[in-house]
Amino acid sequence: ATLREFAVEHDSTRAYLPYAKLCLNNNDFDIAEKFADDSLIPIIQQKKDSLAIATQRAADEQIFDSLYNAAKLQFDNQQYSSAKEIISNMNSEIRSRQEVKDLLEKISAAINLANTEAIFDSLYNAAKLQYYSKQYKVAQSTLAKMDDKYLSRPKVKDLSQAIEKALTPTDDEIFQQALGDGNWAVIENLGNKGYSKAYYQLAQRYFNRKDYTSAKKWANKAIQTKVDVSRATTLISKIDKINQAEEAYNKAEKYISEIQWDKALYFAQKAKSLGSTRN
Repeated sequence: ATLREFAVEHDSTRAYLPYAKLCLNNNDFDIAEKFADDSLIPIIQQKKDSLAIATQRAADEQIFDSLYNAAKLQFDNQQYSSAKEIISNMNSEIRSRQEVKDLLEKISAAINLANTEAIFDSLYNAAKLQYYSKQYKVAQSTLAKMDDKYLSRPKVKDLSQAIEKALTPTDDEIFQQALGDGNWAVIENLGNKGYSKAYYQLAQRYFNRKDYTSAKKWANKAIQTKVDVSRATTLISKIDKINQAEEAYNKAEKYISEIQWDKALYFAQKAKSLGSTRN
C-alpha cells in the first residue's frame, strides 16, 4: 500500500504528516496544507483531553477537600452523625481513600462510645432517682445492669455504697425485729456489742429466769449508760431484796439444823417479810 492509500483511503492519522510532506515536494500545496492541518488534530485533541483530565482531577480534589474537611469539622465538634452522613454522600472513589477510612473509623468509635455513655448516664440517673425514692433494692438491681468497667467510677461506687448502707438494717431495726420475734440470741449479741437499749431487756429476761447474777449485770450496764435507769434501778432493788430473803432463808435453815429455834424463827420471818416464796 502506498503512503497515499494510508492517508486517504485508510485514514491513518500517522500517515497525514508524511503524506503532506510528499505533496509539498510534488507542489500539491492545497493537499499538503490540508493533511498538515489534519495531522495536528490528534495532538490538539490529546492536549485537550489531558487538560480536561487535569481539570477534572483538580475538581475532584477540590470536592474531596471540601467534603473531607466538612466531615472532619463535624467530627471535631462531636457532631458524629452529621460527619458520618457527609461521608456516606461521598462517591465510592473518595470513600475508598485511606484518610476517609480512618476518619470513618474514628467516627464509628466515637458514636459507639457516645451510645455506651448515654446508656451509662441513663442507668446511673435511674438508680440515683430510685435511691432517693427509697427503692434501694430496685436501685441496686439497676446498677447491676451496668458494664463492669463503669462500676469502678467514683460516683457509681459512692451511690453503690450508699445503697448498701441503706439496705443494711440499723441496730435499732435489728433490735426491734428481734424483740418482736423473741430472738434473745440476737438481743444478747447486740448487748455484747454495746447496744445499750438491749441492756434492760436482757436484765428483765434473766430476772424472769431467776438468773439474778446475770440480771443484775445487765441492769447495772443500763444504769451506767443512762438507759432505762429507773426500771433498771427498780429491778436491782428487787434482786437485792430476793438475795437478802434467800440469805435469810439459808440462815434459818442453818439454825434449824443447829436446833437454835429462836434464831431460825427470826431469819425465817425475815425471809418471809422480804418476799421469799419458800416454805
